[in-house]
Amino acid sequence: NHKPAQLVSNMAKAVREFVNGAEQSDDLTLLAIQYTKRQLDVRYQRQAANALWLAQQLSEVSAIRRVNYVGLADNPYNALARQQFGNTAGAMLTIDLPSKDACFHFLNRLRLVHRATNLFDSRTLAIHPASTIFGNFTDEQLRKMDVHQTTIRLSVGLEDKEDLLADIIQALGAS
Repeated sequence: NHKPAQLVSNMAKAVREFVNGAEQSDDLTLLAIQYTKRQLDVRYQRQAANALWLAQQLSEVSAIRRVNYVGLADNPYNALARQQFGNTAGAMLTIDLPSKDACFHFLNRLRLVHRATNLFDSRTLAIHPASTIFGNFTDEQLRKMDVHQTTIRLSVGLEDKEDLLADIIQALGAS
């Protein structure tokens, strides 16, 4: 008994709600923000601690050519990072592998770590920056920006650090 115009209107409304997501009340939004704010420091501390531990462990792995994390004492920016951020150095690090092919082999073998360009997710994420966020630059521009085809960026999450290390080690397996 619905008229075609009403059906179209209802369908359009359903699509809008699906695409835009459900609306929530101002009170619910405020509660969500307050809850997130209370968790943020604890989450950051855990992720930064995981990143430091992981960087230290990965520095000893022969299949990795270089680990770049400002929280490592031998990093040239460690003193600046400590001055600006205190005892934590964030949750992002990079590793360099022998080749671009090795990077993609590594990414394809990861099981726990996810491939995504986000930062500071609760999950650990990995990408190949030269072909993703810097994918539109020429080789010359990449060189000038010190972006290498052999680099993997890790944004370290909340997972168990031993599980993360095990996943990275197994992904390096036959690269």
